[in-house]
Amino acid sequence: MQQTVLAAEAVPTRGWSDRRVQFLKFIIINFIAYWIRGSIIPKGCHKIINRLCSRPERFGGLSIPFIDSLYHGKYTFPWKPPNSYASKTWKLICNTALLIKNKISFGISKDSNLSMYWDPWCNGKAIAELLDCYWLGPQLVSNYISESNWIIPIFFPRQVADIILRIPIRDHDSIAWEGSSNFQFKNFTAHYFSDLIEVPWHKFIWHKNHVVRFSAYAWMALMSKLKTAYVLAARSIPISSGCPFCLIAPKSHKHLVIAALIPSLDAFFLRPNLFQAFDFLDSFQNFNSFDKRFCFLTICVEIYHIWREMNLRRFSNYWNSPYFIISSVSKEIKMTISNWKHYDQLLHNFPNIHG
Repeated sequence: MQQTVLAAEAVPTRGWSDRRVQFLKFIIINFIAYWIRGSIIPKGCHKIINRLCSRPERFGGLSIPFIDSLYHGKYTFPWKPPNSYASKTWKLICNTALLIKNKISFGISKDSNLSMYWDPWCNGKAIAELLDCYWLGPQLVSNYISESNWIIPIFFPRQVADIILRIPIRDHDSIAWEGSSNFQFKNFTAHYFSDLIEVPWHKFIWHKNHVVRFSAYAWMALMSKLKTAYVLAARSIPISSGCPFCLIAPKSHKHLVIAALIPSLDAFFLRPNLFQAFDFLDSFQNFNSFDKRFCFLTICVEIYHIWREMNLRRFSNYWNSPYFIISSVSKEIKMTISNWKHYDQLLHNFPNIHG
């Protein structure tokens, strides 16, 4: 397939510069490789990854909205019961629409494109519910409005017609969440994930000044997702359990990010885990919010570089000196906070930033 695509684009690209053609080939090769890689991953893994990543940050996820695929034109109204041949994605959309039905309300205008029978614009209910009839067609609300007046079909019961006539016709369509027109997507996610338990550590890694590259590794460490010896052993994958730094203690999340990072903690019998380290810094009364975010960022940067160094020592049989690692961490921190609003204040509170 890859060679066929490359051959097909050879003729129309004649006369292009070598760099331009090479760049185009690079895109095609990597695009195909990306989809082949995705097709190899089992569907169960895809579901777990999508479910985990779509959770809000405060519930332990990455707050990445995900829709498996766009629905087709034959699926028009999410509150209409889906057909038996509807896709799984569309059925999920319909189920989600039912979950938020009592949270939203619609304002009607003469040009409204809401479904006359299926959308819950009539005091939170659909006309199909009021009529107890589910064979109705896809007509729009605007088809039953003429010159800002309702045109009620003659087969509507009197009580249903009275309810519709009391619905005001506005100048513009509107939608409200719990009665407020000033809503955001986070209002929906808060309701959708309301049955989950909020994690107490999300503010430590997803703060206002977080850097995704570093926070992602801290998130994996807190979720016990870094592939340490303990995690791999739980999945029946044998690997040397020795820490690549001290070569003595078993390699685990707790030892890797705390004991290996701060050797002086070996003197403590009760060694803190990563969450306790974050919480300890958060409890400092002399630290303001900027100081705390700086400390949280520092831990995330350290985790990132320690994990990289561990993989370098294990798979490349090469290691950097502790001074080089410290220098790399310090350099990353300096570059990151140099654009912060309260940079001068941080220099005053932490004079060792510049070494």
